[in-house]
Amino acid sequence: PGHLMAALAKFMRGTSLLLGRKGFGGKMARFQLRASLLRVRFMSQGERKEEKSGKTIPLVDRLPRKIGLYIKLARMDRPIGSWLLMLPCWWGTTLATSPGSLPSPTLLAMFMFGSIVMRGAGCTINDLWDRDLDAKVERTKDRPLVVENGVSVPNALTFLGAQLFGGLTVLANLNYYTQVLSLCSMPLVVVYPLMKRITYLPQIWLGMVFNWGVLVGYASQMNTLDLYVVGPLYISGILWTVFYDTIYAHQDKRDDVTAGVKSSALLFGDNSTLVLSSLGVGMVGCLYLTGENGGLGLPYYILAVGGSGLHISWQLLSVNFDSPKSCRDKFISNQWLGLIVFLGLVLGRLYSDVQQKGDEKPHATSKTEVDSVVSTGQKS
Repeated sequence: PGHLMAALAKFMRGTSLLLGRKGFGGKMARFQLRASLLRVRFMSQGERKEEKSGKTIPLVDRLPRKIGLYIKLARMDRPIGSWLLMLPCWWGTTLATSPGSLPSPTLLAMFMFGSIVMRGAGCTINDLWDRDLDAKVERTKDRPLVVENGVSVPNALTFLGAQLFGGLTVLANLNYYTQVLSLCSMPLVVVYPLMKRITYLPQIWLGMVFNWGVLVGYASQMNTLDLYVVGPLYISGILWTVFYDTIYAHQDKRDDVTAGVKSSALLFGDNSTLVLSSLGVGMVGCLYLTGENGGLGLPYYILAVGGSGLHISWQLLSVNFDSPKSCRDKFISNQWLGLIVFLGLVLGRLYSDVQQKGDEKPHATSKTEVDSVVSTGQKS
C-alpha cells in the first residue's frame, strides 16, 4: 500500500505540472503530503527495512508479520521442497499411464496441491520437534517457532491441523487402495525429525518419505502396486534424495557438530564426492531398470537416464562443499533433474505405444503359406 500511494502521488504531481492551473498546485501539494503520511502508515515492516537499508527485501517480509510467520513455517517462501515432493508423485503417475497416453492433468494438479500442503505440514512437524535445536544453528535460528513473539506451539498445532485437512481433501478423491497406502506414510513423516538424533543417515528416512509419492501416483492409476515395475523407480528416488540432501546438509555441518545433530555430510566428510558418485550411479541404474521393466520407449533412456546422469555429473564437478551458497544452489538445481526425469517418462510412455505397434505388426505371408494353413485347417 505504501508503494501504491507513493506512485499515485507522483502521478498527480506530474499531472498538476502539465495542467498548470491556478491553485491546482497547492491542492496537489496537500494531496502529496497526505499520500506520504498514508504511505508511512501502511508500509509493511519489510518495506521500512528496505527503505532504510537500500536492499531488496523478500516478498514474504513485506507482508504483515503474522501472515509472514505462517508462510515461513510452511516454507511457502521456499518452494523447492514442494517441487521435490511433487515430482515423484508425477513420476509414479506417468509410469502407470497407458502406452501412447499422457498422464491425467487432474491427477497431476491434485498431487501439486497435495504436495504443497503436505510439505508445509511436514515442515511444521519438523519445527515442532526441532525448535530447541534450530536455535543453535545459524541457518535456522530465525524460524517462526524460535524467534521472539513468533508462532506459539498451540497455534502451530492448529495450523498443522488445517494443512492436514487440506491433504485429506486430495486423499478423498483417490481410490481406497491409494488412500490406505498414503496414510501408511504418516508414521514415517512424524518420526523423521528424530532420525537426525539417532543416525548419521537420516537422509535415507527422508528419501522413503519424499518418494512415497512414486507409489501413491502409481497406485492412483493402477489400484495396486506392481513392485517389479514401480520398485526400481522408488529406490531411484531414495538414492536421489540421499544425494541432494547430503549436498544440502553440508551447509550446516559446523553447526551440526555444535548442536549434536547427525547427518550424512558429517558421516561422509572428505569422501562425499566418492559416495555421492556411487549414489548417482545407483540412481541412474535404477532408472534404466525402470525403463526395462516398465516397457518405456527410447526417449526415456535419452532424457531420463542420460539426462539425469549428465546433471548429476555437473553437480559433482561444480559443487564446493565448503561454500553454503554453492551447496544451496546445487540442491535447488535438483528440481530440474526431477523435471528431466518426468519429461523422459512422459515421452517414453508416449513412444512405447509406437514401439508396441511396431512389434505387433503382422508379417507378410506368401500365397503358398496361406494355402498350407488352410489345408491344415481342413484336415483337422
